Amino acid sequence: MNSLQSISRSAVTSWRSQSNALRIMRLFLGITWIYAGWDKASDPGFLTQGAPTYIGTQLAAFAQSSPIGFLLNHTIEHAALVGAFVMVSEFAIGIATLLSVAPNSAAFGGFAMATGLWLSSSFHTSPYFLASDSAYAILWLAYLLLLIGNRRMPSFNLERRGAIRAGVVASIAVLGSFAGRAFPKASAASTSAKSTSKA
Repeated sequence: MNSLQSISRSAVTSWRSQSNALRIMRLFLGITWIYAGWDKASDPGFLTQGAPTYIGTQLAAFAQSSPIGFLLNHTIEHAALVGAFVMVSEFAIGIATLLSVAPNSAAFGGFAMATGLWLSSSFHTSPYFLASDSAYAILWLAYLLLLIGNRRMPSFNLERRGAIRAGVVASIAVLGSFAGRAFPKASAASTSAKSTSKA
């Protein structure tokens, strides 16, 4: 049985074995994280210095008032790499969640990313319930705790099968990022075309 068959079989089994409440959380979080990755990948300005939506500009703005601003200041000079990492990670976490590849690690990654986004961009939002990042962090944490139950957090499986499954998810995540770059947002594409025609 090849890796894709193994992944699809375990994904189907995991969906069948979960409660409806857990399925809803898993579906929502997985799709939302993939969409977040796609939104960044299809934005031509996200990794382009000087563009209005450039990740470096966002990081610099967040650093002004974030409680982790000292960390964000160190990422600004490598903003394109940070942006690419976040984009691919969002794809990978979403795909791994939907396909049940290292589900506990994916849920922890989602929790860590949502917490980082909350501390970076929406920590001072008032009232707090208007900021979605904190809600995502709580949702990922609840999903993780439901997955592990009373068991200790398992270590990541580095055996051949686990490594291959993780490699498949990583490959799909990278392909998703390239696909997003190949199909830019309509509004972003038209803005780029207008600026090019004016030049």
